[in-house]
Amino acid sequence: MKYNIERNYQLFIEHLRSNHFPGGEAAGSVFDTKVFRGPKDVIEYAYNKVKYRYRGERMIFSVNCGRTIGLESLTSLDEIPAGTTIRKEIRGEKKGSKRSPGYTVWKAYGLKMRPTSKMVIILEPVPEKENLHRFSSIYPGRYAPDFDDKEFWSGHAFIVEKKS
Repeated sequence: MKYNIERNYQLFIEHLRSNHFPGGEAAGSVFDTKVFRGPKDVIEYAYNKVKYRYRGERMIFSVNCGRTIGLESLTSLDEIPAGTTIRKEIRGEKKGSKRSPGYTVWKAYGLKMRPTSKMVIILEPVPEKENLHRFSSIYPGRYAPDFDDKEFWSGHAFIVEKKS
């Protein structure tokens, strides 16, 4: 392979740990720790799935892993039962966040996340470094567009299993 894909990028490892593993601080889909012990396992799995497919430009790759790998927290607002607490909240506002000062999303409280066998892998070049590429996101579930896609995000919410 001719592309140097960075797999030990500490900020990304922390992103996975705090956003896509149990006990993380952000509402979002989570990996099953019986399948992936930690972020590095996820990164190695993703790397092996894309290493011969990547062509040096931003790539969004959906993988069916063939077994349940985690829980998906994305749901359509149309699927939320009546009486469920839903609120618009700011996400991504923490210091150092790639999207600071944040963006607004719907959150639905008290629902159960759904098991998923799907994984989304997003890989892209590092703008300031020639021939260096890194994962910008890897998460269980179906693809969801960037948060600037107002039409999509006006009709979808993150599930937060605890009641508000």
